[in-house]
Parts: sequence; structure tokens; C-alpha cells
Amino acid sequence: HVLTEPGFLPAHLAGLRHRYQHQATVLASALQRSLAHRLSFEEPEGGMFVWGQLLDPSVDTTALLPLAVAEGMAFVPGTAFAVSGNHSSNLRLSFATGTPDQLTEGVGRLCAAFDAHDKVKPRSPSATTDSQTSV
Repeated sequence: HVLTEPGFLPAHLAGLRHRYQHQATVLASALQRSLAHRLSFEEPEGGMFVWGQLLDPSVDTTALLPLAVAEGMAFVPGTAFAVSGNHSSNLRLSFATGTPDQLTEGVGRLCAAFDAHDKVKPRSPSATTDSQTSV
């Protein structure tokens, strides 16, 4: 068995740490470049996920998820991790299994999901269009 070979686990873990750090950096860079105006997060120092908070608390990540899936990417809405409190504007993004190119593409797809959300987001009652008139 490979797992019982002397030295396997430390070398394997070192390789994973290096790979995950690189993938975390790629994802964080793509998020900063493309979504800094919509999402706050800290680049992870470990683990396999980025935890983000949308800057617009009116956007519910549970409602955003189907739009993201339609674009070909997925995340876990923050409400899945809430014991108490409102985490509806939070999300968890994984960097563990995607390649750097897939992570960058995933951020682009998340941007498209936000664009789709903006198109269906209810307008404020004070907003008017050319076809509307105010009295």
C-alpha cells in the first residue's frame, strides 16, 4: 500500500500544500481583478476554500446560485454554514479541485451570474424607464 510506504505522507502533504497555496492565490487574484466591487474576502492562509461576503447585502447567494449553475460554475451559499445569524450574502468558493485555468474561468462565470442577477433584480419603486411616467 502506497500510504504505508515510509515517507509517503509527509511528501504528499508538502505537495498538496504547495498546490493548494498556488490555487488559492490564483482564485484570490481572479476575484480581486474581477469582483472586488462586489465581494470582500481574505486570501486564505490554508484550507481549501475562500469565504466571501457580498458588498451588497440585498443579494442573496441562495438566489444567485442557480444563475451561477446556469453559467457552469457553483459555490455554496453562506446559509448552509449558519447556525445562527444571517449569512445570506456570504458564499464559499473551493479552490482545491480546479486547475488554475478552471478557477479563473469560474470567476468569469460568476461575473456572468452577477450580470444575470442584475438583469432580473427588482428595480426600486423610485426608478423609472422611458416607458414609465411619474405623476
